[in-house]
Amino acid sequence: MGPDEVTDWTKPEQWDLCEGTSETKEVTAKPLPTMKATVPQVSRIDTSGGSTIKWPESATGEKTVFVNGNIVGTSEGSEIDVDSELIDEESTVQAASIDESGQPVTYTLPSVEAAKASSKKATVSAVSHKTFIPYKWVHLKGFKGLGCSVNSGKLPKTDIYHAGNNRSYKLPTSLSTVTAEKNYKTAMLARVAWEGPSGGKNILTMKGVGATKMYDSKKKHLATRTAPSKHMYFKDATKGSSLARINFEVEVGNPFCVTGAIKHRSNFILHRSGVIQASGQGRDVPNHELTGFAASGNKFKWGWLSKSKLNSFDCLISNRSCKPQNWNGKVTLP
Repeated sequence: MGPDEVTDWTKPEQWDLCEGTSETKEVTAKPLPTMKATVPQVSRIDTSGGSTIKWPESATGEKTVFVNGNIVGTSEGSEIDVDSELIDEESTVQAASIDESGQPVTYTLPSVEAAKASSKKATVSAVSHKTFIPYKWVHLKGFKGLGCSVNSGKLPKTDIYHAGNNRSYKLPTSLSTVTAEKNYKTAMLARVAWEGPSGGKNILTMKGVGATKMYDSKKKHLATRTAPSKHMYFKDATKGSSLARINFEVEVGNPFCVTGAIKHRSNFILHRSGVIQASGQGRDVPNHELTGFAASGNKFKWGWLSKSKLNSFDCLISNRSCKPQNWNGKVTLP
């Protein structure tokens, strides 16, 4: 659908008479392309006296080690020792040698700090994107022109209110609560298992839509509807042994109105090292909260990727009403 096309959310087949919906399924992720190593797998072994840069025994010819651009050792053998006075945890270390075709190659080793981060292998990683209305009540006085109705009739003459989620930003407490707790308008989660029986090519996904409740001016309940989740998509899933990617696409409208939809796209990259990245764009309504999760050993943690605050409910109408919100975030867990 284009940015200003209309979905008729008032059609009976478009909504369910229930207190929200949720769906869990596995999506098959395409494998990441296999990259063939073009340089020897050089290792760095740190000791109290310094570091040893070690090439595989199959590597031949002269080897050179650079620290922060300066030569600190050469050898025809497979190891070069570097004194602790010349190298520290943040040093940039490069190892130069000759490849199998006789061409010179230079390999940049990760710093000690980066090596420590990459050694924290996660067993499970996950990402979540929720939207919610922070207010307790939303006055619909300005929404009568959007084709809103109750039970296929016009809105009553009294002022109309929707119940909001009446909460602030909060991290999930577990993977299951992302969609099990119905205190949201929309919720999506993707979970990646890096090892064990679930560590194959599949990515577990969950999505949910919160119920929309309408009240009159005296806060008397008039009706409850739940918009369908059929326009909530998990796309472009790829997964390798240490990296996975997945995109969320959402368009969920007010089930009482012809127009007005929550609409956004989020792009996630999950590293087994615990680094999770998020980017995307969407209508700046309602509040958006993007979070990441990682478990390693007996440790697990949720962290914030992005928070977007509601601008105006006019933003639901079209992209012309409000400038789309962009989000970018990165977190390292646990």
